[in-house]
Amino acid sequence: MGNAEQNNRQQVADSIADKTYQPTDYKGSTFVEKGLAKTHEQVSDDYMEGTNDGKIEQAQYAGGSDADIPETGYEGMFEENKH
Repeated sequence: MGNAEQNNRQQVADSIADKTYQPTDYKGSTFVEKGLAKTHEQVSDDYMEGTNDGKIEQAQYAGGSDADIPETGYEGMFEENKH
């Protein structure tokens, strides 16, 4: 591997490593944006639910049984009269 190729790979790696989660990542189109949004959602779910299995325990809108956590973002999740 030449020195120029190694420098290019390092620049690409640095640009990816510099990225942090942004709310706009939910609508992002790159692999990194989608990955950051999904990871943020998993951490948030784990923090709020105490589990990272992708389920809402005894969800209010699911008749008391566990419900899958949607992977579409939070918009519309808490609308009034959603029953």
